[in-house]
Amino acid sequence: YHVRQKALEKALNYSCSTKKIQSWKLKAKLSALIEIEDFKEFDRLFPMINKKKEKYFLNFLRIVFGNRKSLSDENFINKIDSFQDQEFRKYVENKNIAIVGPAPVEKKDGFEIDNSEIVLRTNYKLGDPAIKGLKCNINYFNLETAKHIDKEGCLEWPSNTTWIIGKAKNYMEMILARLSSDGVKVDNLNLRTQKIVDSALFNGSLSLIQNIIFDLSRFNPKKIYLYHFDVMLSKDRISGYYTDIKNNDDLHLKMTKCFPGHDPVTQFLILKSFWKLGFIEGDDRFEEVMKMKAKDYMLNMQKNYLDINKKINNGY
Repeated sequence: YHVRQKALEKALNYSCSTKKIQSWKLKAKLSALIEIEDFKEFDRLFPMINKKKEKYFLNFLRIVFGNRKSLSDENFINKIDSFQDQEFRKYVENKNIAIVGPAPVEKKDGFEIDNSEIVLRTNYKLGDPAIKGLKCNINYFNLETAKHIDKEGCLEWPSNTTWIIGKAKNYMEMILARLSSDGVKVDNLNLRTQKIVDSALFNGSLSLIQNIIFDLSRFNPKKIYLYHFDVMLSKDRISGYYTDIKNNDDLHLKMTKCFPGHDPVTQFLILKSFWKLGFIEGDDRFEEVMKMKAKDYMLNMQKNYLDINKKINNGY
């Protein structure tokens, strides 16, 4: 956290008095300005960005961090829609969406979850129906789970799934092919590829839930409610969520190793910005985490994962 703060300060001090400034320095400064909410200076420098993709996502981040109440009525959003995006927009627009997380909890939310208009899950995992519910309309996947399904099949596939979504089309097709070969009915399944905002972030790439919220924000859902998410402060996951994990030590080590690439501060700030907008809300634990400041959140991360860092340093 402290090293990141130093990096942020350094980026804010980059001189942009000349158009000869290196593009990566300009992008870093713009991303840093968004984080500290200096939108006046951001708007002054923003026209200097030449890369179309970075320009789009920096502008979108500026809207999110700037607490603009409407995200999807911006004209530029529709310009990047594919045909699948347009169909997905029809599916989720003005709908209440429940997103079910992989953290193990005891509260029996299953009935409430299944009564949502749309239920979204990550990596198709269900868990205890009394706690997690059974309904599943949208599945977002990472590459690891797609490869696992391609190799091992999927005995737990939720039959009411309508959309499968991921970062790359090839592994959505990989899932579809394996399901079809295993006799799962796939005629009702729609495939879609996400637009990735990572190029505009100050540091790191987004984790799955952050990518999902960014993705949904383009399509004007009525409400998004998160169950069983606390932004990685829970060290455990429901059984089978990670396909290559044999025990808790392996699980905790895997989660810790993802932090350098998926900067925890970035993950927290992104969700908090959407939460402040009123775009997302969640159960009591999620609301508790969102009320933290970034430094307090990182102190909780340190406390929760300190024993794992010791194992890594001892050659685990």
